[in-house]
Amino acid sequence: MHDFLTSPQQSRQHEFREFARRQVEPRAAAWDRAEQIPADVVAQLAGAGFLGSTIPARYDGQGWDTVTFGLLHEAIGRSSPALNDLLTVQAMVSMTIVKWGTDAQKARWLPPLARGEIIGAYALTEPGGGSALQSLQTKFVEAGHGNRFHLTGHKTWISFGQTAGVFLVIGNLGAAPLACLVPGRRRLAV
Repeated sequence: MHDFLTSPQQSRQHEFREFARRQVEPRAAAWDRAEQIPADVVAQLAGAGFLGSTIPARYDGQGWDTVTFGLLHEAIGRSSPALNDLLTVQAMVSMTIVKWGTDAQKARWLPPLARGEIIGAYALTEPGGGSALQSLQTKFVEAGHGNRFHLTGHKTWISFGQTAGVFLVIGNLGAAPLACLVPGRRRLAV
């Protein structure tokens, strides 16, 4: 595989593997037993730049390419699937904002996501319909001027909902699916 990686990607791969060996492998089983990722581990991920891996540098992220992001997942995922899920959800929320967010949303949410000051949560699954878009019961109704909505519905299995500073909530606006950012109450001290 090294024949296909650039020199910076090879360096990152080594960095990721060393981080996993030193910081993740010795403690991952305890995290699984406790069913919680400790705040100090999230702070280490943030300090290493891993939580902002896919966010462009202009928003305090790393701006890594998809191969480098995959190498990060390979290294962390071997030791802790739960920690790998955190990286995945953070990237899903971040990249949704990068691709479809307004300039104001990007300025508000991307820097704290990149720095690990907040964690993103992904809210799609519902009690009766699972994750099928055509079965969503969550509704958005426009509320006045601008991009403001009233939200009604129930979500289950919200990935990282217990620690989220921002939620990416999927529902329907009329007959069309819609993703909205909903502020959370959690801000991490990193």
